[in-house]
Amino acid sequence: MKLTEEEKERINRFVMIEKCPHCGNNHMHLMDESFHLISANKNPKFEIDSAFPIAVYFCPKCSYMMMFNIGIIKGL
Repeated sequence: MKLTEEEKERINRFVMIEKCPHCGNNHMHLMDESFHLISANKNPKFEIDSAFPIAVYFCPKCSYMMMFNIGIIKGL
């Protein structure tokens, strides 16, 4: 799902990434879309319970990615 500008601002205030921890690049980017991280557990009961929305930051220089649970960020 596409993140709203308000959601992006809230995520950026919470995360405060200054540089890529892998290569040191000063330009980490928040992706415009949110994603759902789903457990690889094959038990149907846990597939529903263990999926949660994430925000993804990526480094355009080295492709390093960071994931943050949007549900926790929205709850703050």
